[in-house]
Amino acid sequence: EVRRWPLRLKIVLLLFLSSVLPLAIMGAIEFYHARDAVLKSTSALLVARGDEVVGKLDDSNKLYRGIADRVADLPDVVRYTQATASRKDLAPAVRGLFDVFLKSDANIRGFAILDSTGTVVLGTEEPLIGRNLAGYRYVREAIQGTSVISDLHISGAETGATPTIAYLAPIRDQRGQVAGVNVVWVRASAIWKVIAEGNEKAGSKSFSVLFDQFGVRIAHSYNEGIVFHPGGRLDSATLDAMVAERRFGDKTRQLLEDVRVFPEQFDRARSSSPGDEVFRGFAPVNQQWNVGVPRRLGGVPWTLFYMIPEASLDAPITELLQRIVPLTAAAILFAVLAGALVSRGIVGSVRLVAEAAESLGSCASELTASVAQIAAGTSQSATAVNETTTTVEEVRQTAQVASQKAKYVSDSAQKATQISQRGRKATEDMVAGIDRIRQQMDTIAASMVRLSGQSQTIGQIVATVEDLAAQSNLLAVNAAIEAAKAGEHGKGFGVVAQEVKSLAEQSRRATSQVRTILGDIQKATTAAVLATEQGSKAVEAGTRQTEVAGEAIQALAGSVTEAAQAATQIAASSQQQLVGVDQVAGAMESIKQASMQNVAGARQLEVAAGNLNELGQRLREMVERYKV
Repeated sequence: EVRRWPLRLKIVLLLFLSSVLPLAIMGAIEFYHARDAVLKSTSALLVARGDEVVGKLDDSNKLYRGIADRVADLPDVVRYTQATASRKDLAPAVRGLFDVFLKSDANIRGFAILDSTGTVVLGTEEPLIGRNLAGYRYVREAIQGTSVISDLHISGAETGATPTIAYLAPIRDQRGQVAGVNVVWVRASAIWKVIAEGNEKAGSKSFSVLFDQFGVRIAHSYNEGIVFHPGGRLDSATLDAMVAERRFGDKTRQLLEDVRVFPEQFDRARSSSPGDEVFRGFAPVNQQWNVGVPRRLGGVPWTLFYMIPEASLDAPITELLQRIVPLTAAAILFAVLAGALVSRGIVGSVRLVAEAAESLGSCASELTASVAQIAAGTSQSATAVNETTTTVEEVRQTAQVASQKAKYVSDSAQKATQISQRGRKATEDMVAGIDRIRQQMDTIAASMVRLSGQSQTIGQIVATVEDLAAQSNLLAVNAAIEAAKAGEHGKGFGVVAQEVKSLAEQSRRATSQVRTILGDIQKATTAAVLATEQGSKAVEAGTRQTEVAGEAIQALAGSVTEAAQAATQIAASSQQQLVGVDQVAGAMESIKQASMQNVAGARQLEVAAGNLNELGQRLREMVERYKV
């Protein structure tokens, strides 16, 4: 049973439990709170990175769609489309316009002009001239008078089997009727590069993937092998339509039937609205559970998913545990050592009290036996006076030794009381120091929050600069068009337009670099704020644990004080015993004078010995409670 354990073991166990249990409970609570905070912070970062990539994709689509619309409105292009007999004479001017754009943007694969039936009548890629493209859905929509962005597809072998996106704009005559269609073929690498640049921008191993409206992956930030594979099984009508269009060339059916299952992404990509909540799913690309957010593009029904493995979320928590565990072990070791030191002093004092009680009990038993002998042998008192006097002298010496030991016990208990008071004062000083640390942590957290706000302001300024760069780029394109229209007189103006476009591109790249650096700063700031909050919580937990330890030490100080009072009472009783023995010695001297007085004195001594024996028994019982 625990009650029979030694006192030293009980004290060490008490301090150990009072340290370990609060640390274990607070550690579990802090773990779940920290993981929730990391998930919220990561979700916000995923949303920010997803919006950043979607914004760049929308800007790219807007740029090429604007080029298609503007070329379709050029007078030379309109005249060429309306003419029949004179097209041969107008063709060089239109080809010159196309060449200007091809030289200004390496992402543009080519241009083509379709007549009202969908047949290519002029283009930069000779194999396409004369082909009818009306079998493609996006061509039919453009002939009906709508500006269209096609699905990402692979062009025919005659044009290099290149992953391509087509931007189509109707060409209208003076009456507003559709006379033809202008097509800008843009390499898919233009958007793949944007998505690749956003890889791991939301944390370790984070990535993004782009789906079209049918649930087919059309871009991935780091794994090209999963592109053109759907996230779920397509219905037969959709599959047959894509195979008929040869959307991905000869391997269209093979790619679309090779499903890389991710139902959470597949369903959201095909829905009218993917929502904006954080979701969880098992990704085939990394064979891990991931969390992510969906973002729908503005100009086309494509959906971007920005994801991060759940294992990456646990990395900060693991780092936090690695910092907490050594501190916890140190606190436990400190508690055990403190318990051992404190118990050593208390156990020593109790052992002295036990020895004194044993001596006192022995003395009381001997004194009772002596008194009985005196009462029984009163008639022989005269002859035994000398022997009795000698016995009483031995008893007096024993009582004197017991009194000295009781005084030593009292002094030791007083010293233990002083040590416990100093321990309580040290605990209070430690609580005050931890409180000052907590105030400093709060100040650091406030500074980091202000820094995060200033980073947001810088982000807005960078967005404004990037928008100016896009406008400058569009202005350069317009200037190039006007220079082309001006012919020989516009060459100088064309050179200026090209320089403006180059400067705009440099501004855009510089702005992208600033945005990337700013994102890293915001990420570091968020992590610092999180670490500061976690540190504050750990400091508060340490404060509460120290207060609990202080209360335990205060209670221990009270117990030591009570033990000191008991030791003082024992010393006083021992002194009284010594006085009583001196009285016995005087009584023995009186026996020599009168045996009748000796009988009365013997009776009184017998009563006093009984009381002393009872006191010794009580002291033994008290010591047994604190087994050492």
